[in-house]
Amino acid sequence: MKLKKLFAGVVAVAMMATMAMPSFAAKHTYNEGALEDHNSITVTKVYSLVGTGSSPDETFTLEQVGDGVVKKGGATTAPALGTITGAHFEVGDATANGASKDITITLPNNFTTPGIYEYTLKEVVGTNAGVAYRAESKPIKLVVTVVSDDAGNLYRYAAVHTEESGDKSDEFTDNTYSANALTVKKEVKGNGADRSKYFDFTIELTGEQGKTYAEKYTITAGSGVDTTKSATSISVDGDAVHVWLQNNGTVTIANLPAGVRWKVTEVGAALDAESSKVMNGEYEVTVPADANGTVSVAENADNDVVFTNKSTVNVDTGVILDNAPYIALLTIVAAGAVVMIMKKRRNYED
Repeated sequence: MKLKKLFAGVVAVAMMATMAMPSFAAKHTYNEGALEDHNSITVTKVYSLVGTGSSPDETFTLEQVGDGVVKKGGATTAPALGTITGAHFEVGDATANGASKDITITLPNNFTTPGIYEYTLKEVVGTNAGVAYRAESKPIKLVVTVVSDDAGNLYRYAAVHTEESGDKSDEFTDNTYSANALTVKKEVKGNGADRSKYFDFTIELTGEQGKTYAEKYTITAGSGVDTTKSATSISVDGDAVHVWLQNNGTVTIANLPAGVRWKVTEVGAALDAESSKVMNGEYEVTVPADANGTVSVAENADNDVVFTNKSTVNVDTGVILDNAPYIALLTIVAAGAVVMIMKKRRNYED
């Protein structure tokens, strides 16, 4: 009789707890007339792409924080959770709409008495650049309810939920991969410009400390690139590579994780601290304000770096250069003659 009362009380509390908390994609359904024992529960992870790029190979997983807590029942301690198998995403799996895979949490198999047991979980933070992980300040709660039948057999039911700002939520969409492309372009203007001339540029990329980057990122040449001299790849290590661009020439480095910093320099036209315009031989170079910048995935983010070179010449028409002084002198003499004639006419009339 006592066992039945305890069983009824635990079930009632379990049902109220389950109704009070939203759960992730999977929670165990309790049916008093058909008890089932569950040895694991799955949590669905959603991995989304922000910007343009291809996500790296990544496994998202969880770990138990501290000991479990006995919320209801006669147990004095909560047994530790079993194995947690992460959600593995291969290269390029993240999508704009979000790709989903499951984390499997193995429940303890050594419960000895009915009750409610609560566990706190957190995401294991990785190092892949551009990947956002769930913050430690956003814990995940796993509640295991253990019930028994008339014969004393135990049955495990579990539900998972989050608690943020005091509110419970069933959303688990923290994981994103953010990347974008960097484009460097040359524009040549002016009536004295040689639009077939190639200009030498250096590009440097540096990353965030403690982050893992690809060994190399491909530099894709558009039109107007001297491919015999230009680099075809670059590392995020601060080492400069050279590319040679003529008018409307472009190179693009795709899939750079958000936060990567770039520095683009036109060789022979280093930026002057007092002006955005410097000389490179016969060309006036307009150095863009974003010659030094950071890869962004914000809406309307501009990751294009455009250098403009201008060269102008004065056209010698002959007349203006050779006869201008004489024309000016004749103009003065003529004006003086007019004044004298008018003066004599007045004197005559008087």
